[in-house]
Amino acid sequence: MCGGTRSAYWEAVASVVERARRRHERFDPTDDAAATAIDDGIRPIVVVYARARRDGVTLSPVERSLLESVLNEWIATYADCLDRSIENTYSLHEIARTCRDHGSIDEAVAAMTESG
Repeated sequence: MCGGTRSAYWEAVASVVERARRRHERFDPTDDAAATAIDDGIRPIVVVYARARRDGVTLSPVERSLLESVLNEWIATYADCLDRSIENTYSLHEIARTCRDHGSIDEAVAAMTESG
């Protein structure tokens, strides 16, 4: 289902978004490490997207929007931990491509937030 509101990954998307949002509510950039933002927020989102792509599943616009919304909250939080300011928002495809280019999620997020 390409144009609908749900793909075969709907349950995985809903679950990762809910977990990431709950964890984000408890995250404190002054006390929590930047690596925690990657591990608890960014990485699980990117993994769901990468698995869907690997399996040939096209996420619906609603699913992409949900994932990208929480992904960008976490990227901004990561930047806050490092006293960086970012003005960009990122698509799932963009971060996945950057991960491929840099070799890891950690390095990709660091590069994306350095350029703001």
